[in-house]
Amino acid sequence: MVKLEWLDRYSIGIEQIDDDHKNILQIMRNVEKAIKSRDFELCTSLLDDLVALATTHFQNEEQFLAESSYPYIEEHIRYHQELLLKISEAKNSCDKINNPVDTEDIFNRMAEFLIEDMIAGDLHFKSYFESRSVE
Repeated sequence: MVKLEWLDRYSIGIEQIDDDHKNILQIMRNVEKAIKSRDFELCTSLLDDLVALATTHFQNEEQFLAESSYPYIEEHIRYHQELLLKISEAKNSCDKINNPVDTEDIFNRMAEFLIEDMIAGDLHFKSYFESRSVE
């Protein structure tokens, strides 16, 4: 499975966003443990928690970006929508428990997306704001 750990380079420098990202990673680590132990009921419950946290986090982040006139907000919102779909796929897989290998595969794709796309997207807006404040 994908290694889920917080690295300082993921820091956006906005405490609430960074704290949310750390909490999202923690829930995902717990989901990973539930999948490995084949506790699919816990997996489903944790993914419900992840959806709730991610939804609130995304709304807050999108509001921040809108208030800051971030020019790539629509692309960033699409990142958020894609991640919520991947969480939903993982949850459906845990609900069905037909194929644990599929659950692991879906989880890995969701985790890769989180690390590679969502956090990278957040680092993109961090770079944008840093360059904007320098100008």
